[in-house]
Amino acid sequence: MQVEQINEAIEAIETIVHFAPGKITLHRFKWRERMFIVRRTLYKTSQREGENRILLFSVKCDSNDVFRISFNLLDFTWRLESVTMNG
Repeated sequence: MQVEQINEAIEAIETIVHFAPGKITLHRFKWRERMFIVRRTLYKTSQREGENRILLFSVKCDSNDVFRISFNLLDFTWRLESVTMNG
């Protein structure tokens, strides 16, 4: 198995999410004109940047690739932070 870490991807992405009280579930995202369906969320966490709070998600899609995605609560933007490609 070949593992390739792509850091500093940091690109804006479009998402389809479900917001419920106290919970955000990421279902799909579009990156480089391709739609990815989230099959599994590996973890969710948050971090502070001054007054701002960033939610971080690590997800798997149809492949074994792992995508690290952030949601900025101040400006409501979604970003792809990094990709780990397995295969």
